[in-house]
Amino acid sequence: VSRRWVDFRSTALNNTRGVWVYLPPTYLENTTFRAPVVYMHDGQNLFDASTAFGGTEWQVDETMNRTANDGFIAEAIVVGPENTAARIDEYTPTSTTQYGGGQGATYLRFLVDELKPAVDREYRTRPGRESTVVIGSSLGGLISTYAGVQKPEVFGNVGAMSPSTWWDNRWILGSVAGLRAAPLRPLKVYVDSGNAGN
Repeated sequence: VSRRWVDFRSTALNNTRGVWVYLPPTYLENTTFRAPVVYMHDGQNLFDASTAFGGTEWQVDETMNRTANDGFIAEAIVVGPENTAARIDEYTPTSTTQYGGGQGATYLRFLVDELKPAVDREYRTRPGRESTVVIGSSLGGLISTYAGVQKPEVFGNVGAMSPSTWWDNRWILGSVAGLRAAPLRPLKVYVDSGNAGN
């Protein structure tokens, strides 16, 4: 794991952020291995307790290493762009009077047009949609769902953990329902929620 880019510049968002990268064991051992890529929001929370919100990291590297050994989850590169002070704006597809927001489409431009090309240039990736995952929790789950709706040609796999489906009167649920008639949809979607629901 490394904080590969300390100040990754986004022209779309007109800001910078750190970007963390985890490389799986086989990638480091085999120079011909090409890996799927998992894009996970809130990058500062994924790997290091000293940078994580509340001091509790997600232990993504430990989990990926453990599952690589037992074959439960395919080995993958994990790319974690950090959130910024504009997290609510960037992780929401619409604007509300109470919370603001609504820069989700621009954040997706950052991921698709700026960050993903840099990752695909720098690392031995499998760039196709079948090998590209976007995942996050809470508002990160919301923007991941939105990415699956808006960019299924890029993000073929979506993970939405406790997604903030409440946002803007559950706007995202109607957007997801519209996928039934779409010519292209995500290949796989994972959704979970705590027992309180949201």
